Amino acid sequence: MSFMEDLRFAAEQGDAEAQSCLGFCYETGDGVKKDYKKAIYWYVKAAEQGDPDAQFNLGLCYKNGRGVKKSHDTAVLWWAKAAEQGDPDAQYNLAGCYHSGKGVEHNLEKAAYWYKKAAEQGDAEAQFCLSNCYSQGYGVEKDMKKAALWLIKAAKQGIVGAQFNLGIWYANGLGVNRDVNSAKLWFQKAAEQGNETAKEYLEKYF
Repeated sequence: MSFMEDLRFAAEQGDAEAQSCLGFCYETGDGVKKDYKKAIYWYVKAAEQGDPDAQFNLGLCYKNGRGVKKSHDTAVLWWAKAAEQGDPDAQYNLAGCYHSGKGVEHNLEKAAYWYKKAAEQGDAEAQFCLSNCYSQGYGVEKDMKKAALWLIKAAKQGIVGAQFNLGIWYANGLGVNRDVNSAKLWFQKAAEQGNETAKEYLEKYF
C-alpha cells in the first residue's frame, strides 16, 4: 500500500490524526487532487474527536470560506477548542478575534490572556502583540518593563516591527535602559528586513 492508501485506511478506521492529515492533504493538494469539500469532511471527523490540528485548520477554513460558507463565529468556536488544548496558533488567532471583535464580543482582557498563552509557548507574533498590550494597557495593567521583555523576545525571533520598536525603546529608554548602541543594532536588523523607517533613522541619527 502507498502512503496515501495507508493514510486513507487509517482515517476510515477512525484514527483522528490520520483524518486530520488527510484533510490537510485535500486542502493543499498534497498527494491528492485539491478538494476543499473533502478537506472539510475529514477535518470535521478529526475535530469532533478532539484533534487540535484539525480544529485549528477547520477554523481557518471557516475564516477564509474554503469549502464552507465564511463564518468568523464558527472559526472562533473551533479555535477556542484547539486553544483550550494548548495549540499556540489557535491561541494567537483566538486572541486576535477578541482584540478585533470578529466572531466574538470585543474583550481586551481575553485577548491579552490568549496572547500570553501563545507567547509563553514561543509564538513570536503573540509575543509582539502581548508587548503592545502591556505598553498600552490593553486588557492588562500597563507595565513597560513587561512590555520590553516580550518585545525583546519577539525581536530576537525576527519580527521586524518588534525590532524597529525595540530600536525606538533603546533610543529613548522606554522599558529598558537607554542604550544607543543597542538602538542602532535593532534598527539595523529591522532595516535588513526592509523596514524603510529604520533605514531613515539609521541615516538620520547614526
